Amino acid sequence: SSGGGGSIAGGARGGNGGKANGYDKRGGAGGSASSSAFGGALDGAILLSVDTAAIGGNGGDGENFAYGGDGANALLMNAVSGSTPGALYLRQFAQGGAGGRSDGSDAGLAGNADSRLTTSSASATVTAVTEATGGAGGDTVDGNATSGGTGVAETHLLAANAGTAHARATGGRGGQGQGPWNNGSPGTGGDARSFSSIDAGTDALATASATGGWGG
Repeated sequence: SSGGGGSIAGGARGGNGGKANGYDKRGGAGGSASSSAFGGALDGAILLSVDTAAIGGNGGDGENFAYGGDGANALLMNAVSGSTPGALYLRQFAQGGAGGRSDGSDAGLAGNADSRLTTSSASATVTAVTEATGGAGGDTVDGNATSGGTGVAETHLLAANAGTAHARATGGRGGQGQGPWNNGSPGTGGDARSFSSIDAGTDALATASATGGWGG
């Protein structure tokens, strides 16, 4: 998408997988998603904001001993850009799909999330943000739950003037295991990794945070 100032947003969400029923069946896999956004302001808008998100679809559930379907990964690589003489704000967010639940068998795998941005700007000020959240692990009754998905966020910014770079990553929660015979095995929380760097002409700030997911 594109525009001449103000706020520009794009986004996509993958479809969820269908349910499965019965032995040796498996829920459908979640659909992938891809998105990008661009904004331009020639009149020196006070603030131009460009934002996009990609959310992977969830895996389908498995009933009556069917396996859960896998959640989709979400990947954004340099998916936002913008140009304005004023202040520029860039943000991209990726989230993996959740693993499908299973009743009596193994749950589906969680989708991973990867959001990376390398960009340069001659705007008066520029802020670049990447965010990534791993999908939740699949829950199970009397089977094996799955681990949460991994979240990876990286921001690398070259600013002619003042600039700020943020990277935030969160691991998905582990799937929960339960069952009347205590045979449900929980999943571990997902890993998270983040990194940010900046080279700016004047004021510069770079931050990175990573939070692992909760166990099931």
